[in-house]
Amino acid sequence: MPPAIGTRSPRPVNLLAAFGLAFLNTLAAQPPIVGKLVTVEGTISVEGAQLPPGYLRVVLDPVGSGNELSAEVRSNGTYTIGSVAPGHWRVSASGAFIKSVTRGEREYSAADVEIGDQAGPPFKIVASTNFASLRVTAEPRSTEGILFFFWIGGGPNGPMFPVVPDHSDRMIDGGTIGLPPGRHLVCAFVGVQPWMTPQSSSDFGALRPALESHCQTIQLFEGEQATISAVQAPFISADELKRLREKLEQ
Repeated sequence: MPPAIGTRSPRPVNLLAAFGLAFLNTLAAQPPIVGKLVTVEGTISVEGAQLPPGYLRVVLDPVGSGNELSAEVRSNGTYTIGSVAPGHWRVSASGAFIKSVTRGEREYSAADVEIGDQAGPPFKIVASTNFASLRVTAEPRSTEGILFFFWIGGGPNGPMFPVVPDHSDRMIDGGTIGLPPGRHLVCAFVGVQPWMTPQSSSDFGALRPALESHCQTIQLFEGEQATISAVQAPFISADELKRLREKLEQ
């Protein structure tokens, strides 16, 4: 199983640990309510290769501001997360991607789970380690590496992670990474341009309009292997980047 983005990988190259969730854009939902706290309980089952004992954790990230909460999954598949503020949260799992989240008869998107101020039925999470595998190449072959990143879901408000498996800003030619199944806007560039060192998620958001025509929208399925080819990085002037940033802030 290749290292994966959007999870906490059990492999030595832990991309999410390197990037955290700082690049997730705020979704259109209410932030957690400050004050009253509740306890969230549930079960999680994992399809595919099983993770090492004690590794699997269920993670809650607030939609908006706030701190990440998590709990280790017990050997029987149950977990308990205390001190959760009612509101909207993202759900993820270490080393796996989320396939479904249900509570009673209600099904949620893992990107936006509403937690109320009253105790309710336990959550039931189904996750998987059967990531899609994406190989990135360049023709002619690149000796300087490939800058690769993507927006999950392909949508304008989707999260974007730059991929840095070697803790630089580039992948080696022919490198392979794991992605959760789904539709993604994928960008892979060779060459060096000044815009390649953005300082924050807002920089990446500003860059998207100038980059997306050079990127590819791909649909990946669970366990699938696919290959994309990098293209020459486009030039973006300092004035254009400034304009894009100002437009994003409006």
